[in-house]
Amino acid sequence: MFTYHISHPQVKAFLLSGSNSIQLNESGSMIVNDVRVEDNVSYLDAVIDEKYLLFTREKTHQVFDLVNQSTMAHTASSLRMCSCYNNTIVGSSDRTLHPSGVGFKAKFHLMSFPTLNVLKTLAFDEMGNCTRVGDILIFEHSQIITAISLSTEEVLWDVPFGKVLKMLMVVDSILWMQVNLNSKYSVIKGIKIETGSIVDDFNGVACPGYAITIVSQDDGQVFISNNDNSFLQLDVQKKTVSRSGIIESLDGVNMNLVGATLCDDCLYFSASHGKLKGGNTIGVLDFKTLEMLWSTKLPTDATGFIGIGIAPIVGKNNLYILDSNNLLHNFKRTAL
Repeated sequence: MFTYHISHPQVKAFLLSGSNSIQLNESGSMIVNDVRVEDNVSYLDAVIDEKYLLFTREKTHQVFDLVNQSTMAHTASSLRMCSCYNNTIVGSSDRTLHPSGVGFKAKFHLMSFPTLNVLKTLAFDEMGNCTRVGDILIFEHSQIITAISLSTEEVLWDVPFGKVLKMLMVVDSILWMQVNLNSKYSVIKGIKIETGSIVDDFNGVACPGYAITIVSQDDGQVFISNNDNSFLQLDVQKKTVSRSGIIESLDGVNMNLVGATLCDDCLYFSASHGKLKGGNTIGVLDFKTLEMLWSTKLPTDATGFIGIGIAPIVGKNNLYILDSNNLLHNFKRTAL
């Protein structure tokens, strides 16, 4: 399916959005489609709507217009960006120790995008995972889930919920989340957006804990696996367990899953040989059957490994993986 094409050294971060490839080098140079466009860049924060790139330079956030290939004049300083939803950015500042001595407090700013104008400023305990559904912002802080109205700033509900590992998807006005159970396991729980009522239709079915979680938004599937190749797939629309077991195509060749991403009914994965901390193999599984379609090891002269949670980045004609030595490996598609 792919052949090794080229490697790019000294790559600190890499993003792919539509036809745009975005690369941040160790030197701080930001390269878009092989053209150096900015210097002294610290972070690539996010690509939004495939039109804009939010990046950080010397603690100042700026926006690069991917359509016009130019940096916009808008800036925001001293903000720690959290997320962007529906053209609204949530950023934080003034992070201080909570009066209780446990955790932190901060000011949270809702900002328009791409102008970076501050719309509202709110004060809450440290914000963790967050998402926006219409006028409602839902976020985790101190193992509590809070919903606020963005138009009135009213707190709609507060619900003790536990440590959220990942906010997964919204189905039928229920926000489904992966919640930590203990050091080895997690559970899937939902919360009704309008009322804050907890929904536990999976009856506490234990899932792998800090694991690889794949969400298929179109059909409401959540696929959770771990580096022992065990997996569990849940259907949040039907509220049933779709399938579970061992990924035999990996287990049978002594591969252990490190990271994965879902694209066009294929699971693009990185893997180690044996239960190691990092991997040196990438490949493709058929998502429906979990049969192996293709796999290859990194080139023998590559001294880095693929870190835990690092998944291949899938393009139309290329497949990319960034290893621990900041070497970006580029594979070219040979067949669909």
